[in-house]
Amino acid sequence: ILAKKGNLEEASVYFLRALEIAPNDPKANANYSGLLIERKEYELAGQHLERAFQSDPNDLDAITNMAHLQNRLGNYGEAVKYYEVAVKEAAQDENLQSSFVASQICNGDLSDALSNSQANLKLRPNSAKANLDYASALIAIGRVSEAIEYCEKAIGIDERLATAHATLATLETDLEKAIARMARAIELEPASFEFNRAMGDMLVATKPEEAVNHFEMALKADADNVEVLLKLGAAWDASGHPEKGLPYLERVTQLLPDWAEARESLESLRKTIGQPK
Repeated sequence: ILAKKGNLEEASVYFLRALEIAPNDPKANANYSGLLIERKEYELAGQHLERAFQSDPNDLDAITNMAHLQNRLGNYGEAVKYYEVAVKEAAQDENLQSSFVASQICNGDLSDALSNSQANLKLRPNSAKANLDYASALIAIGRVSEAIEYCEKAIGIDERLATAHATLATLETDLEKAIARMARAIELEPASFEFNRAMGDMLVATKPEEAVNHFEMALKADADNVEVLLKLGAAWDASGHPEKGLPYLERVTQLLPDWAEARESLESLRKTIGQPK
C-alpha cells in the first residue's frame, strides 16, 4: 500500500522486515523488487527476483516485475517474453497490456504490437489506454494520420491521459500547437522526465531559457542522464550564458571519462569563458 502511494522509503522498512521473517517468500521478494526497480537499484532487484523464482517460478508478481526490470534495462526481447506470460495471467490489467505493446515496439515486433493492441482495442473500445496503445503501434509502422485519430479518441474518453497529449504533441507539424499539447501533458504530470525533455527540445531554438527550466526538471527525474546534461549545456549557450552550462559538461566528462569529444568540448568551453582548467 505504501509503495503504491509512492512512499518508497517507508514501504522499504516493512518489506525488509517481511524478508527478515521469511527471506525466501516469493511475494515479499517479488514486491520488494518492484520498489527497487522504481529506485533504479536494478542489480539488487534482479537478486530478489531470482530468489522469488527459486521459491515459486510461476509467481505473477515476480514475472511482471522481471518484465519491468528487463524493459528498464533495455532487454526488450526478454521483457516481451515475460510480459506475454503476465498478460495471459492478468488480461484485465491495462497498464500491463500497455507495457507489453511498448516493449514489442521497442523490440521491433511491430506487426505483433499492432495485432495485440488492435485485439485489445476490440475488447475495450471505450478504454483511453487501449486507444492510445493502438495509436502507438500505428505510429511505429508509419500510419500517422490514423494514429492521430486514435490519440484524439483517447483524449475524448479521458482528457487527463497525459501520455495521449504528449503523443499528439510529437505528431503536430505546427510548433505552437505542439508546445501547447506538451504543456497540457506537463500540467497533468509535472515531474515527467520524457515530457520535460521533449518540451525542452521544442523550446531550445526559440526560447532557450525556458528550455533550460524543462531540461532541469528532467534531470530531477534522472540526475545523470548524459543526453539531458548535454542539452542543458547547449541551451545555456543558446541563451547567451555559456558559463552556466559548464557544470553540466563537467558532469558528462565525469560520467564518461573516456569520451574524448566531451573532454574537447569542455576545454573549448573553458577557453571561451576564460576559465582555466
